[in-house]
Amino acid sequence: MKTNRLVLALGLLLVLLALSPVADAQVTIRFQYMGDEHEAAIYERVVAEFNKRNPDIVVIGEHVAGGYFDRLLAQMAGGVAPDVFHVFTEDFMRPFQQSGFLLDLTPYVENDEGFNLEDFPPNLLEAGYYQGRLYALPRDVAVRVIFYNQELLDRYGVPAPDESWTWEVMREAASRVTTLNPDGSTRILGIDYGTWFGPWMNMVWMWGGEVADPEVTRILLNTPEAIAGLQFMVDAIKDGWMAGPDFNWKEGFGFQHGSVAFKWDGHWIVPWAREVFDFHWDIALTPKGPAGRTTTLGSNWYGVNALTQHPEAAVRFVKYLVGEGNRLFAGLGGAVPSRISLVLSEEFLYPEGAHENRLVWLQALETGRWAPLTVHWERLINGLMQPEIDKALRGQQSVEAAVAKIVETAPAILNE
Repeated sequence: MKTNRLVLALGLLLVLLALSPVADAQVTIRFQYMGDEHEAAIYERVVAEFNKRNPDIVVIGEHVAGGYFDRLLAQMAGGVAPDVFHVFTEDFMRPFQQSGFLLDLTPYVENDEGFNLEDFPPNLLEAGYYQGRLYALPRDVAVRVIFYNQELLDRYGVPAPDESWTWEVMREAASRVTTLNPDGSTRILGIDYGTWFGPWMNMVWMWGGEVADPEVTRILLNTPEAIAGLQFMVDAIKDGWMAGPDFNWKEGFGFQHGSVAFKWDGHWIVPWAREVFDFHWDIALTPKGPAGRTTTLGSNWYGVNALTQHPEAAVRFVKYLVGEGNRLFAGLGGAVPSRISLVLSEEFLYPEGAHENRLVWLQALETGRWAPLTVHWERLINGLMQPEIDKALRGQQSVEAAVAKIVETAPAILNE
């Protein structure tokens, strides 16, 4: 009798185990993330909430405060990379895609009716695709707009910028506010536009030129339109109303100190601006060139390790990161969310302390373009293009000479 009862109990236990999730069915994945203490705290919340909602998956978060990609590359080489990680667009997207480091997400998103890929701006998603397949999903988007000091503009009788502004109007406005000290140094500067690749590529595009062909097999800077856009920037720096590569950013001088009228920058400075700036500021779209308006795109992406043992779990977590997780980052205020629905949400449009026209970020996103994405980014952009363009911006060579050198040298890099 006791034996029969034992057999019956064991049988019932086996049935219950078959019908219930068991410890062995639970999978563990690793998520390695970067960011400051504020972002780290949000990621901890996101991971905890995901684990709570998905009892069959355990996500272990690993915060890396510095040297993120050096560590990630070493982990990939050693075969111990995390299941989910960040991907930066310019430096790593194409190398990771072409090297097979990233899991192809296409079947996981196309076959999921609950995941709305159309909520992401199509121009933003372009960088995540390679040969028609999707390999990463964006957490946020970096677009730049014009920040302006309303008090300085009022002092010099300059109207606030709006959608109608062209770069010719900006030239007139920035020239009017630019003033010098008796020693010849700048007292009030028109615009801090920047001289890295984003500003000069924008000028090329807004004047109707192209940096490269879509496949980045040829450099196209030697056209009249591209040269004219670059020349406008060279002239602006020479005339003194735009800061150049060697501008004297002395202590206490800058937009934040009220000595620059216009600044081309991104949403990441907004929390700082609300806390630190002691003047009335607002934002407007980048001025238009002869061929229209553009702004350089950037993003922090999530990718899945192609060698993960748990692809379904890892992709489910990435979808959560760009969904509910993204909503938490929208409220933080440091980045523009990657999903249109979140850009239009109350968390993003009406955060505490906001006074600026925040719909400008969505309008700017619609004009965004990616810099040429290539596995040769470091040598092509940082090693060749930027140094030659810098020489032109400094007046050390003509735009034509800079472009000729770039076009002549680039094939050796691109054909490696």
